[in-house]
Amino acid sequence: MQCTNPSHHIFEPIEALAESLKVIAVSLPYRPLEDSERRFVTPKFYAKPDGSPFGAIALTEGTETILPKMPQNEYAVDGKRVPDWKMVLVSTTKDSIIGDCDYQKALKKLEKHTLDSNENTILIKGLSLDELEAIVE
Repeated sequence: MQCTNPSHHIFEPIEALAESLKVIAVSLPYRPLEDSERRFVTPKFYAKPDGSPFGAIALTEGTETILPKMPQNEYAVDGKRVPDWKMVLVSTTKDSIIGDCDYQKALKKLEKHTLDSNENTILIKGLSLDELEAIVE
């Protein structure tokens, strides 16, 4: 599955996700953030056309974010694991969702932006608009 631009593939419920995100600006020069200043993701769940669920996790421009490496092993809907995951890329500059893509493919592209990681999570630095757009390409 390729990353998609929202003009080609829109999940309407995800649009509401952008409105509920807490955005934390990281000022320059960089300083390490306290855990309370980092964004721990809260996945949202939606139904595909066939009714099966998929999970969506947002990555917001300029926000250090702690992402699960394998969300399919951590979250369930109605007691069943959710195998399909998308990463939704949100721009504060454009005040919109700039795209979504397969979660694992996005994580691979984000490796170069890793500040820290452990067995289950990865800490991603706050990305610029250009860096976010490169994830969608």
